Amino acid sequence: MTPTGVGAGHGVALLVAGVLAITVACARAGEPVSTPQWPSRTVRLITPLAAGGGPDLVARTVAEALAVRWRQAVIVDNRPGADGILAVRAVIDAADEHTLLFSPNSVVTANPIVRESLPYAIADVVPIAAIVDVPIAIVTGSSVAANTLPDLLASAKRSPGTYAYTSVFGAPHLVWTALLKHAAIDMSLVGYRNPNVAIPDLIERRVHAALLPLGTILTAARAGNVRLLAILSSRRSAVVPDVPTIAEAGYGEFTADGALGLFSAGPQTSARREWIAAEVKAVTADEAVARKLLQAGFEVWFQGPREYSAALSEQRTRLGALTPVNR
Repeated sequence: MTPTGVGAGHGVALLVAGVLAITVACARAGEPVSTPQWPSRTVRLITPLAAGGGPDLVARTVAEALAVRWRQAVIVDNRPGADGILAVRAVIDAADEHTLLFSPNSVVTANPIVRESLPYAIADVVPIAAIVDVPIAIVTGSSVAANTLPDLLASAKRSPGTYAYTSVFGAPHLVWTALLKHAAIDMSLVGYRNPNVAIPDLIERRVHAALLPLGTILTAARAGNVRLLAILSSRRSAVVPDVPTIAEAGYGEFTADGALGLFSAGPQTSARREWIAAEVKAVTADEAVARKLLQAGFEVWFQGPREYSAALSEQRTRLGALTPVNR
């Protein structure tokens, strides 16, 4: 349903019966009765996600659903690189209420910890809604002789400096670095601008381990080309219920819950953020949308502005207790 409002000059022309009918219809549809005159044009979701991966599919699925609901174009603008900084700055610099940020939590949780300084203030990146849970999978190539996370770590410890890993930016990298330090394991980092590019190297054993979103690695895992050892989340994923959490693998202090969410970083009122969050909740509650996301490896995990803000603050505090990696 397109957001509609009643201007002062039109109020007299509306019949009371018509207003009541609209109110009842909206209430039955589970939509807000009073909505802002927004969006009035194309909405742009700028994201640090690389095009073509599982997380990008989430952005595009949500964008398509919102476009239908709003009867306005909603486009995804991929700006990967620099640990999400390029995307955040693009949203801030746009200074446009129709430009939003679609991003992993790390831009406001891990970035302030792993970087000496940031070209944006955390207070300027305001949470609107958490949309999906993003389990980060710890995986190895099927040719690596490790069936569990302890197996992998033990093998790497026996051969210091010979094992390589890759990781998506932010909390996963921070947590994994802290785990390696805790276990006195020497593994070298191989960085990729696009995590999808890491998958062939993982399969061919040019890297021995990877921390990647489950949705990114799911196809390779289902094909038997990589082995899922654990996920960083505090709870098992419904997508791969047999894969243990990192706590169940014996490393509970290195848990990291991830999400993809929507943020504003420009002129946006709190009332509109609440309204956008309600719209996101409505489209992700649709059975077809939720099923599509689950098949891609992502569970709908909605949180509104207040709840999401509190969760991000808690995660930032917990990650801050780990040793920063770039200082």
